[in-house]
Amino acid sequence: MIYSLEEPSRALAQCLITSWVTRGDSIQVLCFDKHPQDFLGPFADSVKDKVSVLDGFTEQSSQSYDLYSWMERLSNQKEPFVLVIDSLTTILMHEDFQDVYRGLMCLSRKACIQLVVALVHQDVHGEREVDQLRRLATTVLAPVATAAGLPLCRVVHRKPGGRVTREEQEFTVEAGFTITNIKKVEQKKVAKEVVSSPTVNISI
Repeated sequence: MIYSLEEPSRALAQCLITSWVTRGDSIQVLCFDKHPQDFLGPFADSVKDKVSVLDGFTEQSSQSYDLYSWMERLSNQKEPFVLVIDSLTTILMHEDFQDVYRGLMCLSRKACIQLVVALVHQDVHGEREVDQLRRLATTVLAPVATAAGLPLCRVVHRKPGGRVTREEQEFTVEAGFTITNIKKVEQKKVAKEVVSSPTVNISI
């Protein structure tokens, strides 16, 4: 699950989609924030051909934002696939949080779905809702806006045994949404950056 409050999260999602397509994965995108053509526009043709976008942007009905309704359509897929939801925030603006939460749990248990990735904008939701989504996710990626230097991403990963790892990674985004030069940020550097923050004594 991708979690972010800024637009760079979509660019990171595009990089992940490109990476999955390159390794041969099938991609299904539930698109609510952009027209499918606009979503696919930035990708290379070799990627577009392997990404299927379900249009939740122009479809206007009582079930437009119902995950269970979309689940029925996705159940017809014969091959395993990665599901990308862009964005979960838009769904939550129209549907009850607990219904969406249960829908996500059902999606994650579907045999045909290898992975569920959702974009969430934390500034739109209450702290309690964000915390629940964090606990549901196996991995949380949060792009961090920096004044200069390489893009930075905070990564929180929960392993099968329950152990949680946290780290920050720098990376380079090349043309065609390719991520290279992934490098873990050393703790001393992280500490130095955090000290400059006015919220250093606030636990989130």
